[in-house]
Parts: sequence; structure tokens; C-alpha cells
Amino acid sequence: MTRKTDVWMPLYIADYLADTARLTTEQHGAYLLLIMDYWRNGSLPDDDSALANVCRLSTAQWKRHRPTLSRLFQVGDGVWRHKRVDAELSVATDNAARRQQKARDAANKRWRKGKQAGSNAHSSDGALPDDCPSPSPSPTKAQPSSSNDDLGADAPLPPLPEPSDAAKRTAAVCRLLRSWGVACSMPQLKTKYPGLLAQSDDDLFLVVEELKERHPEGFGAGLVARRVNDLEQAKRKGRHGEDSKTGTGGSRAARAFAELTRASGGRVIDV
Repeated sequence: MTRKTDVWMPLYIADYLADTARLTTEQHGAYLLLIMDYWRNGSLPDDDSALANVCRLSTAQWKRHRPTLSRLFQVGDGVWRHKRVDAELSVATDNAARRQQKARDAANKRWRKGKQAGSNAHSSDGALPDDCPSPSPSPTKAQPSSSNDDLGADAPLPPLPEPSDAAKRTAAVCRLLRSWGVACSMPQLKTKYPGLLAQSDDDLFLVVEELKERHPEGFGAGLVARRVNDLEQAKRKGRHGEDSKTGTGGSRAARAFAELTRASGGRVIDV
């Protein structure tokens, strides 16, 4: 997924005011609209009608301001180009691609690490007890006693229970979201946003990347959960719309009426 850069635009106030000190209020508005359109769509066409539309001006008003505004662009070969906007677009695109690749590399690294840990666990399951060296000398077996009070401090402790699959998934999703810069905790995911645990890593990555474009200042797991819920609702509505088109979503009465009409050769029967 290519990260879009048309949802925001850097504006260096000092540089802008230095370049536009002689513009009128109306020319300021027209110039800002021109560079915003340039940021989203690329170079501007050298066409008075199109440029007037971009600036929300009449053709007569635009022609009055064109000589002043054209000095802030490089006009030639039928287009208006802006050197500073081109440079900032290049930087923004490179930064977005770099952040996306960094997140993808981190996700791949965690996936390989988890796969390697699982492989090691499976290989150790087949080892015999005698093949596993003891880290320390085995304690002398105590004589059986009829009372639990006779157990000494050296009595072996029961093994710790293995974490459940749900706990493992919660921990994995929490680590994944944190690595992408999303604020979250395991108790949050378990109690407030359990729906995120059912999403695949790839789907979560796409949702987080989309939210980064809208909220570059940062966000938490709650916003991710709301966006996932919105997407699932939209998907369900899409399936309902398809059912309505094919007739599977109609009422029993409507289907019965359709069958009756077909049986009568297309004639509507008055009952």
C-alpha cells in the first residue's frame, strides 16, 4: 500500500510571508488554493479558465491577478511549475516510503523470530528426559510422609502453567501495535478491544498505516478498534446490498408474489 501525501501539506510561515509580502488579501487566497491543488494533483495547466476555477475567481478577476501570481511559478510548455512544492513533495514521498518499509521490516523480523522460537519448542518436545542435562544436582528424594507439614523447603515446586493461546495472541498483537507506534496495553486489548485479536497482522498493518495519514500526531488502540469496526460494518452492508440485488434478501411475501407471477405467465392475478 503506497502511503498518500495529499492529506497534509507543510507550510513554512516565514518563507511564505517573505515570498508573498506584496500580495493582496484576495491574491493570498488565490495563491494558497493554487499551491494546494498543485500539492494534490501536480503541475497546473496554463489555462485561464482552469486556473480561475482553482482560485474560485471569475475569469475577469483571475486575469487581473494572473501577472502577479505567475511570478511565483515557472510558466512554460503549457504548465505552471513550483520549485519549492516539487522539492517538498519529493521529501514527503521519500519519508512516507521509508516509514512504511521500516514498519514492514520490523513486522517481518518479529515473524521470523516467532517462527524460530516455535521451531525450537517443537524440537525440544521430542527429547527424552535422560537426554536433557540437569542444570543442578538432583535433590535427594524425601521419604513419603503422611503430613504435608513435613515437606521441607527443598521439595520440588509444581510446574508453571503454559499461557493460553488467547494470552499469546494478546501479547503478540500488543507488541505489534506498539512497534507501529500505537499506544496500547494487554489489559486494554483483552477487556476493551478483543475484536483486534481476531484480525490478521496484515489487516492491522493496513488499518494502522491508514490512520497514520489522518493522525500523524499519534493515536491509541481505541482508534484502531473503531476503524476496524467501521470497515466490518461497511463490509456487511455491502454483502446485504448484493443480496438485495439478487433477491435473496427480500421478504417471504415478495418471493411468493414473484413465484405466483411467474406461474401465471407474467400476468398479475387479483386475489
